[in-house]
Amino acid sequence: MNHEANRMNMKCNLLKRLTAGLLLLLVAFAIPGCDSPTGQVGESIPLGRYWREDIGSSSGIQTRHARAFTLTSETLASIADTFATMRAGSWQVDSTWRTQLYFTLAAGSYRRATEIRSTAAASDTNVHYWYFFKRNDSLSYYAGDFLAGSNAGLVGTWSIDPGDTVVGSRSYSVTFTADSMKLTGRHPLMNPGTYPYRTEKNILYIDGLPAPLGPRYDLIPGFALFVTSSGADTYVRLK
Repeated sequence: MNHEANRMNMKCNLLKRLTAGLLLLLVAFAIPGCDSPTGQVGESIPLGRYWREDIGSSSGIQTRHARAFTLTSETLASIADTFATMRAGSWQVDSTWRTQLYFTLAAGSYRRATEIRSTAAASDTNVHYWYFFKRNDSLSYYAGDFLAGSNAGLVGTWSIDPGDTVVGSRSYSVTFTADSMKLTGRHPLMNPGTYPYRTEKNILYIDGLPAPLGPRYDLIPGFALFVTSSGADTYVRLK
């Protein structure tokens, strides 16, 4: 009986060790890397109202940009931008923008957003890809372009998805070699040409090109290259 009891105890201990090892492996795979955001949102949008305000100055005049960001559902959001200038001791509104975003799931926790922005003068429609993540109780995001390709790494040709050119003003490709990037096609803020570049972790430094192409990149080998904003903007949730 003692021999049988010892065998059962050994089996139980082995099972416990195997279970603990499996749990450690699962935890290890679940923890994001050093360059990954904390609190990745994944398949669910963090619904609610968020707020950000930036105070600056231009030619000695104080300015303010306030943004109200409302995530209404898994498929709908809105942004209200208000630009104001300090005059005679109070803020005077200079202009307002209203943007509607319509989301569909894309890849790698990104969402394809059709963005319709309206101002007093005009309206325009564009497509970008958004990736939401949390930092403690606040919200941040990456937003930028999705480029399709079959390359295992960054080197090779990546092209904007044809479906995104229908409603946007961008239709371009980028071809990376070991140390240069060639931009071809049409982009309203970037000129075609060949530019030197370098990478540092997931940051893309391209000499001579403005921020719309970067500074962050996210690669899904053989499928997608996302080139996005840095995700530095943080929005506070309104109660």
